[in-house]
Amino acid sequence: MAKSLKYWATKWDNSKKQDAAWKALDLLAEYAGFFKHRPIRHKPVAWGGSLGRFFSGRWNTHHGNEVQNAIANYFDEKGQYKLNKEFHTVEFILALVKKKMSNKKMDMTGDLAKILQVVKNKTQVDYAHLNIDLNKAAILVDVDKTLLGSPPILERRGIKPDDLFNQAVQATCKWNLINALKKRGIKRISLFTSMSLEDISAKAADPYCHVSRQDLIGVLAQNGIEVVAVLTPADVNYNQGPGAAFRDFYKAQYARIGQLSKMTEIERNQDVEFKDYKERYDVLHKAAGDGATGNETEKSKLYQYFLANMGNEIEGCVLIDDQSHHLEAIQAVNKKENKALSVIHVKRGSSQNYFETALLAALNLSPVDSIEQEKRFTKKG
Repeated sequence: MAKSLKYWATKWDNSKKQDAAWKALDLLAEYAGFFKHRPIRHKPVAWGGSLGRFFSGRWNTHHGNEVQNAIANYFDEKGQYKLNKEFHTVEFILALVKKKMSNKKMDMTGDLAKILQVVKNKTQVDYAHLNIDLNKAAILVDVDKTLLGSPPILERRGIKPDDLFNQAVQATCKWNLINALKKRGIKRISLFTSMSLEDISAKAADPYCHVSRQDLIGVLAQNGIEVVAVLTPADVNYNQGPGAAFRDFYKAQYARIGQLSKMTEIERNQDVEFKDYKERYDVLHKAAGDGATGNETEKSKLYQYFLANMGNEIEGCVLIDDQSHHLEAIQAVNKKENKALSVIHVKRGSSQNYFETALLAALNLSPVDSIEQEKRFTKKG
């Protein structure tokens, strides 16, 4: 007989584990009759499956084998935790369950559905919105500390400008993420960036060692990844479509880098065209931040704007960012939008394997197949 929703919520609340992923694992383990311990010659041995469910009184569990096979990825035969801590997330745990469940129909009054509802209530991770179809997904990727790191300090003496720039690219780009996107067959992304006014100035001041957004677009293209739009908070108030502010304000100034790099900083700030660009963009960018209220951020407002313009053309979004407050604000917004959303939190030292696994969890991908994305939407405006 199925337990009540209150039973599973109480189990979660009373758990001594502080970590949400552990709490989810514990609930799923009880459901599957998994991870029962019996001392055999004073050694703990994990056992479960149909035998575990029989002895724990859960022999009628409908999806016990699928759930057990999913969470078994986390433990060795002695029940010791074995997965890298990078994969210790609620999203990844539920994605494994969903992949094992495949197309099996779930009883929405059963224990598994109730556990997943508790997890959603406690963590905002929605089982129903995991494993988005790549061909119907928008991949939104932050730039600073996500695709680009800090500018390197390079030896410049005797180095040709092109060689110096290539060194800067190798040192600045976050190759673990770029290579993971390639490995998972992701061909099209949108940059999702706060995009301050400093990128043009920094590029003009140091054209061979600063890797700009425009440079990044070229690097990604060389690696088979097309940037279909650069989404910035200025889009919200410019209101000419996602990516329009970058197109109309930034690109013209990138084209002038050769000219701007020959000017001093004072001369650049007095340049009529550059000054006009800065003033117009600054008003739009500042308005997005000033318009945020409560727990909103400039990026959550940008996400809302993106969905308002593109929401009918996509099934969901995968958002990759290093700033947890942006991710949390966007998740809160998404609850109202009811759109499939998977977030991947970039942490210091995140490995390529972490990104590959996170993308596998977020998207309905085969572990070995490379899937070419269709062109789902075009830039508006």
